[in-house]
Order: sequence, then structure tokens, then C-alpha cells
Amino acid sequence: MGDPRKWINDAGPRQSKVVEKAINNLFAEGRTYTERAGVIGISEFESSILPIFGSCRPEVLELHAKIMESFNGWIRPDNYRFIVTAYENAIEEANKTRPIVDKRRTPEEDKLLKDEIKEEKTEEPSNGGSASPVQKEIITRNEARGGMEVKFSGKPDPTVIDYLKTNGFHWSRRQSLWYRKYHAALFKEIENKFPPVSG
Repeated sequence: MGDPRKWINDAGPRQSKVVEKAINNLFAEGRTYTERAGVIGISEFESSILPIFGSCRPEVLELHAKIMESFNGWIRPDNYRFIVTAYENAIEEANKTRPIVDKRRTPEEDKLLKDEIKEEKTEEPSNGGSASPVQKEIITRNEARGGMEVKFSGKPDPTVIDYLKTNGFHWSRRQSLWYRKYHAALFKEIENKFPPVSG
């Protein structure tokens, strides 16, 4: 169940490509979740996160299986448009059960966090040198906005900032992240350049 290769395909190349895209879109929705962040009642925002790896939600796999069953697992020139429509409807249905990860902070929690950061900045480094906190880089694809986002746990080096600006990224003060329109090759390049680091 959930394997698009199980379809019997008698459609032409262009027709097959349209169906394949519809299937992939449903599977992408099946891995997507909504992340809520910011401060409740002050600076709340949502992002759609599509992990590179991850399994498809069971209810979405079930939608896929039902579509296959209703068309007897057979893609033909006379039914491929109906199959695409079925997948588009399934995506709308799957969107209703999309998981939500709530990372919002209350105003009180936000104040405590800011106070802790201020305290850390005022503390003297134990080794007498300059403190350089370990950064945890995160790159994600914001499919809802057709973009990609890079978020650091601390302020990156000026060379990193120059690199992001050169590649068309803009800084969002509200969300505390760098963003630009999604570009597959650049996404992979940044993923390799800034691998995840435990903070």
C-alpha cells in the first residue's frame, strides 16, 4: 500500500507525468507538518515544514490506496484526468489532518528567555577568552510559500551572512531566519555546507 509503482500504466508519457506529479504532491502533503512559533498574542506565525526524510502519514497512505482501488490500479488515456482530480481532492482532505507542532511561547516565557540570554551575555568566559556558542544550523523548505529557510541558533559569522546574501537570501527579523525562493540545487548545497550540529 502506498507504492505508486503498483499502478498499471497504459497512458502516454505526458499523461503519466501529470499523474506522477499528482501522486508525489499527495505524498509530500503526507510528510508535511505545520509549525507554530513566536509569542502568543504578539508575534505568532506559522510555517509549513516538509522534511527531506520521513514517512507518509497512515491516513494519507489510505487515501492513496482508495484512489488506486477506485480506478482498479489502472492509468489509461481516458481516465488519467479523473485520477489527477482524485489526488487533488485527496490533498485537500489530507491537509485537514496535517499535524501541528506548537512551539509558541507565552509572553511570560518569552520574557524569561530574553532575561536568560541577557544573563548569558553578561557572564565572563571561564577560559578568559571569547565565548563562541555552538550553533545548530537548520535548513527547511517552506512549501506553502514556495521558499526555503535557514535558521541559526546564534548569530553566524559575517562570511556566512555574506554567503547567504550573495545567494539571494533575505533576513526576517520577525521570524529570526534567512529566507528566499526555493531552489533545489542551492538547497542541497546549503544542506552540505551547514550540516546539523548538536547545540
